[in-house]
This record gives sequence, C-alpha cells and structure tokens, in this order.
Amino acid sequence: MSINEKVERGKEKITSYGGTILLRKLIEDLKLHRLLDACVMDKRPRSHKASDIILPIVLMLHTGGKYLEDLARMAEDEMLCSLHKLRRIPHPTTVSRWCNYHGTSFPKENYNPDKPNSPTLRALNNLLILLAKKSILESKIKNFTLDIDWTGIEAGKQESNRTYKGYRGMATLAAFIGEVGTCVGSWFRNGNVSPLDDNKAMLVHIVSKLKQAGNVHVRRFRSDSAGYQASVIDWCEAHDIIFAIRGKMDAAVVKLISSIKETDWKPLIGRDGYKIPGQCVTSVVHTMEKTKKSFRMVVIRKEKKQMKETGGKDTKDILETEQFTYLVTATNSKLQDSLLIQFYNSRGTCEQYIQEAKYGFSLKHLPMSTVRGNAVWFAIGMLAYNLGVLLKQMVLNIHPLSMRMQTIRYRFYQVPAKLVRSGGKLVWKLFCSKKRFAVFREALAGWPSG
Repeated sequence: MSINEKVERGKEKITSYGGTILLRKLIEDLKLHRLLDACVMDKRPRSHKASDIILPIVLMLHTGGKYLEDLARMAEDEMLCSLHKLRRIPHPTTVSRWCNYHGTSFPKENYNPDKPNSPTLRALNNLLILLAKKSILESKIKNFTLDIDWTGIEAGKQESNRTYKGYRGMATLAAFIGEVGTCVGSWFRNGNVSPLDDNKAMLVHIVSKLKQAGNVHVRRFRSDSAGYQASVIDWCEAHDIIFAIRGKMDAAVVKLISSIKETDWKPLIGRDGYKIPGQCVTSVVHTMEKTKKSFRMVVIRKEKKQMKETGGKDTKDILETEQFTYLVTATNSKLQDSLLIQFYNSRGTCEQYIQEAKYGFSLKHLPMSTVRGNAVWFAIGMLAYNLGVLLKQMVLNIHPLSMRMQTIRYRFYQVPAKLVRSGGKLVWKLFCSKKRFAVFREALAGWPSG
C-alpha cells in the first residue's frame, strides 16, 4: 500500500517561540539594552557591546537552551531573532572568549582564582540588585527577609575542585528576598571554597546596596549553620536585623541542652495550629565566645521514630541520643518558640528559588572550563532568573512561586508566530486559542506590534 504523502521545506518564515514577545516587552520596558551597555565596559577595540552578548544568552536560557551550541541553533531561527531585534547571534566561541575575558580582574595580578571578582562581575551584580529593587517595589511589601545559601554545581571541569560534599565542581553563595524570590546577590567561586566564607561580607554588601538603590530595608535574616558566626550575629544586632540561624552542636550548646529540665519542653505547633506529634520545643539563653551580647537558642527535640532519614546532613548541626534528635536555632527575635521555628522553616523557599534557577534556567550546567568564565555565565543566568521573576510579577501578574519557568515556557513561550505586513504596518500573528491570546492582549495592552 502506497502512502500519498511527502515532506517539503516550508518557505514561509515562522518561529515556534512567538510567545517570547512578552519577554521582549519586559526588556524594552526596563531599557535593559541601555543599562547593559552602560554598566559593562570593554577596553578592547572593536569589541562586542555587552547587550549583543548578554541578551542572546538570556533569550536562550528563557527558551530552554543550556549549551553554547544552542546559541548557534537559535541563530537559525530568523523570525525569533527578528522578534527580539537581534542583529546577530554571536558565535559560541565568541561568547566563550568574552566570558573568560570579562571574568578576569583588571589588572590581572589582583585576580584570585578561587573567588573571581572583576569589574564586569561587579557590574552584573549591581544590575541584579537593580532588577531586584524593581521586583521589591512591584510587591509593595515593606519589610523583607534576606536568605543566604550555598549551592554546589557538579562539574568535572579543568579548574574544578572538590566540594565539602565530596564531588568535584564549582559553587555559588546566593542571596534571595524570601517574600518575592528575587535574587540580590550571587558570588561564584570554586568548589573547595568553604560555605562559611563571605557570609558576613555578602550580608553587609546587600543590605547597604539595597538601601542605596531605593531605600529598601532588610529587616530579617535567615541562614543555615554557615551563618552561625559571631561576626554575623553581632552585625545583625548592631543594625536591628532580626536573625534566625541554624546553630552548631559545639560543646557549650550540648552542655546547655543537657541542662534543660523535662518540664521546660512544650509541644511544637505547626502552621496549621496543631501540635506536631513527637516534637517539642523550648528556648534558652546562650552566648558565643566572641559575641558581644547573648541571644536566644530555640531547641527542637524530636523523637527518633518521628525522624526521617538524616543521611547527607551535617552532623555538626544535629545532636543525637538514644531516644531523641536535637536541632537548635539562634535568634534575637521575640516570637514564641513555635512561631520562630515556623519562620525559620520558611527558609525552605530559598532552596526552591535556587532549584528554579538551576533547573528552570539550566544553571546546573556550566559550559566553560574555567572558574572566571563560568562566573560570568552564572551571573548572566541569574539576570535571566530575575527577569523571569519580573515577568511573572509585571506581565503575568502572578506570584513567582505560583508557576515554574518550565510551565511558563510551555504555556506562553511556545506559541507559533508569523510576521506579516497589514495596512502598512508589521504585525506579529500569534497562533493560539482565544483564551490564550486574551492573556497576550492584556499583557501587551498599549504596546505596538512589530
């Protein structure tokens, strides 16, 4: 039986990512082209503009690409390039060289291979805070919580070193605004740099930068045990910042726990207002050797039968006896013990933000072989992440955690589009349902086509 079908190459020019017109509108509203070219300087003659390199990478990450070669594949989509007014997509080799060059300090002798810090990285981090400020203002929330966390990226690259978790790779110390999910800092480093390094430096830097950027004040700070340092606690106390930091089980804390009377324990109350079976909580006054003031140490006691597997956790954060497992949280808050634990556990949203950046924007993959090149690539990726947060807030009018980037890509970005001329005007035609087009029409209200 013969099949009367054949395959031919279509001559009409269309794109399967017509929905990214929403991203184009956001970029134009923020005047990101101008900001990038003004912030990121290149001393080399006849070099590319920063926007010519960075914006194609941002678009590629938003549409689901993760390899340098995906830029070359994106360049074949003439309509997508036309939609975003990209004159040309740089060659992957050009992007690699640009990132490696801009990840190096000037002069070179100031370059630290473990902590890349260059004018370009500082400019990109400042731009990250600028976008974060926009996101904060859109949320209309006045008091904010800063979450700082370390995350490793497994990568067998030329310059990769072994992390404390055992694998070779690189890492970043990232900071997020807990209420809105926007990133306000991402300090890239090699895998062997301790998560303890730079916690206070990042905290001080971000708090001051947010205040300078738009009189935005950080009122609360949360961190895992990497932030359990006397310098961090003293700085928070001195600047009226409420902190909730996972404590470490040193000899003094263990002795303190052993002195708690049985009558001091109270049932731990969950967010639903009910007691959590097998878990109790209390608080004691504690001071570290180098802290200037004492603080509360909220102690959780969990029956072992209630505990899930603890494999992979840092044993320095946990005290285990035959019957119980103990966790401690250092704080200067006046919240009741159970409410303080609920507040600290909300720090889990920070890990969700990190997962969104790593998986939603393919930052789990590092395309360069050098730390400095990957530092620039990751910084651009975090810019793409913040643009995604702003897209949800300003264009789609949804909360950043209510929809993942993969869902936005499927529901909105992957819409076929064609450029036609009608009545002397260029018009982008989107091929989707009436219900879906209503979302585009509302988001693009007052914005010309073409």
